[in-house]
Amino acid sequence: MRADYFSQDLNYSLGEEDTGLEAAVLPDGVGHVVVVAGSGSRVLPLFARSPAAVTCVDLSPLQVALTELRIEAARFLSYEEFIGLLGYPPSSLAPLARRAVFARVPLTPVTRRLLTSLFDRHGWTEVIYLGRFEGMLRTLATANRVITRRAGAGLFDCDSLEEQRQYLAERFPHRRWRWLVRLLASAPTLNALLYRGAFPRRNIAMTAGEFFLNAFDRVFHTHVVKTTTFVQMLFFGRIRYPEGNPYEAQAHRFASIQDGARRATVKYVLDDAVRAVATSALPVDFVSLSDVPSFFKPPRERSFLQDLAEGVRPGGRVVVRGNLRVARPDPSGFGPDSDRFRDIIAQENTGIWHVQIYRRLQNTLAQSP
Repeated sequence: MRADYFSQDLNYSLGEEDTGLEAAVLPDGVGHVVVVAGSGSRVLPLFARSPAAVTCVDLSPLQVALTELRIEAARFLSYEEFIGLLGYPPSSLAPLARRAVFARVPLTPVTRRLLTSLFDRHGWTEVIYLGRFEGMLRTLATANRVITRRAGAGLFDCDSLEEQRQYLAERFPHRRWRWLVRLLASAPTLNALLYRGAFPRRNIAMTAGEFFLNAFDRVFHTHVVKTTTFVQMLFFGRIRYPEGNPYEAQAHRFASIQDGARRATVKYVLDDAVRAVATSALPVDFVSLSDVPSFFKPPRERSFLQDLAEGVRPGGRVVVRGNLRVARPDPSGFGPDSDRFRDIIAQENTGIWHVQIYRRLQNTLAQSP
């Protein structure tokens, strides 16, 4: 894995995951969750399930700092202040108001210093669009607008799945869309725009273009697109419709997130996530790794489950994501558990993730959970 990619700059401020998936898999009231922090947007939904302790791990000081801001803001602020601070519609704040709300959030001195410097450089604009990944999505959205024009964005005028499917059949510019996706989904393009040469080498059977075209076609036919964060970002470079706000910014979920965050013991760790689990003094019940294993090199991409096993309690679960590269670890000591959650996985609203769930076995010689 390219540690320099993950440890420098702010790579993610929003991300491209349906963050409700791990929250749906996580049992209520578990003892200890370890989660790759990212921007923090993938952490907050887990508090809705009332874990006793949450350890947020990342190699990047800025990603850990942004995660701390999200959690402390959720603990301390009202819902309107929370979404306004981060920049979610319809309550995004003006820069001076954002700075004033930020000043009220209790943060460690290091976090306040790091984020104040970051926000000063960007004029205290919306936090959720500050990451390099989100900048890449703005670039892709610009290309999308030029190539698919009004006919592409017209998909968002649909208010029902039936209306959307009819629009796809009769008016959507499929030829231009296919050309755009094949162009932008290539590894050279993604490396140039974001990954600095660290984009994982594809190990799935289809090409990148085929994979993303199939993924988007599935989403377009199963989700009203204005309710999805990721598709809005691909077309507009921002969240234009509030019904597409992710889990953390949905009003009916915020109270449970806030209550769980206030009750939980939270720890922030600047480290490798697998090492943090393996060396944890508190046994771990749930591990959310995002797509980190996609960046592992041999032999670690094969052995990371065994490395995790030292810290995972029997019965504990590990959730891993991947898209063009899918981790294929040695499962010794774990049993596959994805089938138990197939309906939840099928509802994931970005369409771009293969999700693998493993369960730590009571007996490491057993063959099934």
